[in-house]
Amino acid sequence: MNARHPLRLLGAALRGQVPAGADWRSIVTVASRGWLAPALYLALSRHAKLGALDNAAAHYLELLHARNLERNRRLRRQLVEAAAALGAAGVEPVLLKGANHLFLARDEDLGARMLSDIDLSIRPAEAERASEALRELGYVPDHRGREWARVEDAATIELHARPSARAAPYLRDDLHSWSPPTARHGVQLRVPEPTARALHLIVHDMIKEGDLWTYRLDLRHLHDLYRLQVDGSSRVDWPRLARLLSDRVGRHALMVQIVALEDLFGVPIPQELAATVPAAAKLTYRRQLLATMPGPVGAVIRSAGRLSHSLALICGYSWQGSPALVRQVRRRFAPAAGSRI
Repeated sequence: MNARHPLRLLGAALRGQVPAGADWRSIVTVASRGWLAPALYLALSRHAKLGALDNAAAHYLELLHARNLERNRRLRRQLVEAAAALGAAGVEPVLLKGANHLFLARDEDLGARMLSDIDLSIRPAEAERASEALRELGYVPDHRGREWARVEDAATIELHARPSARAAPYLRDDLHSWSPPTARHGVQLRVPEPTARALHLIVHDMIKEGDLWTYRLDLRHLHDLYRLQVDGSSRVDWPRLARLLSDRVGRHALMVQIVALEDLFGVPIPQELAATVPAAAKLTYRRQLLATMPGPVGAVIRSAGRLSHSLALICGYSWQGSPALVRQVRRRFAPAAGSRI
């Protein structure tokens, strides 16, 4: 793989380090597919690199950022309203994924991240109170009682009372104990420490969603991991992550993400883990890069990844013609969703 792979060029652009003669059409296309176009606009603007784009591309990125900024302002108001109602009901939600950005970002950074919904973690004992608080605000649940929506809102609120079966072995610790109360915007919510946020992102993408087997990449979440390393005074405790992800699958997932962060975003491999990065992790990451490419090679790798994940799911179920298993296998062969490429 050469240094001018579109993902590598995008990673450099998000750090304001784009080589001369870069193929901006490919970079912007990949950024859009990975839901990173607003973040790319802010990065290029702050490093005075927007002039390297033609007018149409610069206008496109500016438009996406402006629209996303307005949407995130609406989402922040929605989050604050829900947080106040949940707090009054004695519920202490923990922010997950992009909800942390809504709550913590400075106004000038608010438009950088794209979100599909607002994810909140609650304790199982809080589920009934949380549901009632959202109903009183006019929210209506889906058939699972997890996603709550109102017609006037820009996004749904998703309540997570417990991790999925695939994620549970790695998320045994009480997330609330990792998430100190933080006051912003007139409300108080629990914000996970960087290490807890990194753990959740890696387990969600690589294990729960199966990216470790399908060779897909969630660029938006990789960028989140990168920002955890460069923003604020606290950093990810990688050795602690290695202890939490200590079995074969967990360790492989962690190492693949570490290799990807170094290659795409220049995050040095932690000294404590540098000597233990296996060749298998580098090979898996190389397959992820190849799988993003058009043409027969990428198509073969994507198909092989979906097949291997389907087989892994089948082996993990007690086969009784389970409808849940059938749905999971079908999902493996569906087009990539969200910011996953």
